[in-house]
Amino acid sequence: MGRKYANPPILEAVCEFRLSRKTPWDITVPGLLYEKLQQEFPLREDRVVEEWKIASLRGRKRRKSPREQRAVFFTEEKNVMVALGRRLLAVHVLRSYPGWSVFKPKIAKAWECLTEITEIQGLDTIALSYINKIDLPSAEATLKGYLNFYPFVGDRLPQDIANFMVAVESIYAEGRDRGIIALNSAVNNPRSFFLQIDYFLAQADSIPPTIALRWVEEAHSRVEEIFEGCITEELRKQFGP
Repeated sequence: MGRKYANPPILEAVCEFRLSRKTPWDITVPGLLYEKLQQEFPLREDRVVEEWKIASLRGRKRRKSPREQRAVFFTEEKNVMVALGRRLLAVHVLRSYPGWSVFKPKIAKAWECLTEITEIQGLDTIALSYINKIDLPSAEATLKGYLNFYPFVGDRLPQDIANFMVAVESIYAEGRDRGIIALNSAVNNPRSFFLQIDYFLAQADSIPPTIALRWVEEAHSRVEEIFEGCITEELRKQFGP
């Protein structure tokens, strides 16, 4: 992300498209998409999922999605997958992250194949998310030395912190887009932290489906900027050139 690193901290990257209810959909879509993607994603599974999603940090609202069936297509190595739900398309890349030059074409292929199957009438949202795992090099190392985004605890408050989570939501593109940065400690490991960056389309139908991939490219640039803004030069050295 941003610069190229020898040891990037990315655990998972996800690009998700949620289509408007106006988009026609039926039970044949997963099979038709699999036919188009089978050469790159030959392995298929059907899953039932149930999700909790934070729609916005405003009011800390949580939305529970109903249980739904999803078709999941994997590469042979199972490090890249395409998930298809009802009016939902998501492309996941797992560790080790191969780089945007590999991730981007996978997103484009899945999206373009879906547009050949059904006429996409609108977009409720698009989201690009990166989950990073950061390990401090020693017990004496401090967050302040490695991150520019971390919780501040005043002198009059307890300093022996067991766990924490801090998040901020920022406005982009004159309110059309939002970016969320979240940092939380790993359970039972005071030297490990998860840094998640989510950039998403906050206004439904604010862009036409024809420029969805252009939005994804712009979103990736924003995610890169946010990530580089979160870390210090000392942490960059740890990731390697």
